Amino acid sequence: TAHFMTREIDLGDIISQRTFDLTELYYADLYGRIVEETSPVVKEVAAFFRDPDARSTPQDESLATLFKADRDIHHWLDFSTTSAGDLLNRIRAGRAYTHHRGARIGIARARTVDTIPDRTNSLRHSPGEIVDIAPDGIAVATIVDGYLIIETVVIEGRDVVSSLWHNRTKLRVGETLA
Repeated sequence: TAHFMTREIDLGDIISQRTFDLTELYYADLYGRIVEETSPVVKEVAAFFRDPDARSTPQDESLATLFKADRDIHHWLDFSTTSAGDLLNRIRAGRAYTHHRGARIGIARARTVDTIPDRTNSLRHSPGEIVDIAPDGIAVATIVDGYLIIETVVIEGRDVVSSLWHNRTKLRVGETLA
């Protein structure tokens, strides 16, 4: 959104705006999408100022979203109180983390599933419990609505596919992420 600047945050009239679905985007993908949309928005803003009859659009405050108090704890993956879908949304937002054997582990990419193929899904698992280790991801039980499949972790600032993390740490089914 390109808008006029005012004393209040994000309340100036809109000059140009792009919208798109965020449902499947991770933060890095979102950033790329924003970069793609920047050039067309800049061209529309330039055209707006060249046109003496152009009119801006007042912002609808009922649609505004603002989160000013982002803290580290907001990125913690609490398997005991958070659904698989909400855990995935935290991961997609960036900087999500959990703990394993006392070490902080960043989670960069994941997906959710309702069941684990080739597993007895009627077994009760504790939230955060590793229930399966496969080449394409580490399955972790959640409080409700299925499992989180961790595909990529962040270790020492680097993205590492879950199979390499498993090989390095010798993860075991039954261990818990907290």
